[in-house]
Amino acid sequence: MNRDICRAAMCCIRYVVEGSHDNVTLLKEPMDLARDYLKQENVNRYIFNALVILKEIARFIPSEIFIITLKHTSEIWRAACSDDTELSVIGSKVMEIHIINTPSNVKDTFAQSILIDCENVLHENKPGACHGAVLVCRAIYQHFPSLFNETKTSDILSKLLKAASTQSSTLLCVIYDFIMVLAQNFPSVFQPKANEYLLVLISQLMNGIGLPILLDK
Repeated sequence: MNRDICRAAMCCIRYVVEGSHDNVTLLKEPMDLARDYLKQENVNRYIFNALVILKEIARFIPSEIFIITLKHTSEIWRAACSDDTELSVIGSKVMEIHIINTPSNVKDTFAQSILIDCENVLHENKPGACHGAVLVCRAIYQHFPSLFNETKTSDILSKLLKAASTQSSTLLCVIYDFIMVLAQNFPSVFQPKANEYLLVLISQLMNGIGLPILLDK
């Protein structure tokens, strides 16, 4: 199925279900389709469509979606770290959905383990993989701010600084957005690195990377 067709179809189904909770039964067929797409013989071809379906259905029955995502965490993580930007964005969102629906007794521990995975990806500094890692890392910060003390934040900022030396405007923009959030909440950690970030940003802008997106922020 074409990506745009899949998104449009799930958008229509979402609006119908939002109109009446009785229509939630309409989600069974696309949910079964997502399960089929995630089978080993199909996942490489249909992972994007599967994740779009899971993301929309999770609005209504997150507990049932968690059962599916729990079985396919590795595939979702690989999608989040893909150099396919569209796939990376939807993979990161479904990973976020999975994390926040993890049982409360293990939720913080699981979020911490995924945060470590994000840091490892940033440390490797592969631009394609970094995009999703930054998005997931920011989502974890949003939902689990207690995992970010000054030491952890300083370490992540250093990795973001390294990753900011990229030829990807899209990656640079998500890094910039996340840095601004961290800088606001951890000014004492950010300030010693502010000049380094400014120099990297100016260098990137002079090379035309991130224009005009960053200048519009």
